[in-house]
Amino acid sequence: MRHECGYKGWEFVTWLDADGNAVDTVDDRFNSRFIMRDRYSGETYIPERTIAQDGIGFFSLPDVDKLGFTGSEYQVMLRYIFNHDDKDCVESEEHLRELITPLSSRPSLTMEEEEDEDTVDDEERWAPTY
Repeated sequence: MRHECGYKGWEFVTWLDADGNAVDTVDDRFNSRFIMRDRYSGETYIPERTIAQDGIGFFSLPDVDKLGFTGSEYQVMLRYIFNHDDKDCVESEEHLRELITPLSSRPSLTMEEEEDEDTVDDEERWAPTY
């Protein structure tokens, strides 16, 4: 049986530290290993890939909460995926902080640095429609 945390029925259980021990928190949620459990059989599985590699989209909303992400962080990650054609994932806690930090509170950039800055234009901002 091929295990994929994105398949229906799998849920997040806990994080693993560098030694493979179960822990409640980790320094970088994007590059840490974790345990998933089949809701029906109780079988556990440690995915080969991390959230930095596969993104957050495979997780249910309750799992996103158990992973320790806030609603605002989750929205920023979804917006990032949406604006990058599902090809890129948020890569680290630092990357997430950069995406969340308002441009007005960032240090001023020179014109050349500003051109290189990976930001979202107002026209590209994602907003849900009701």
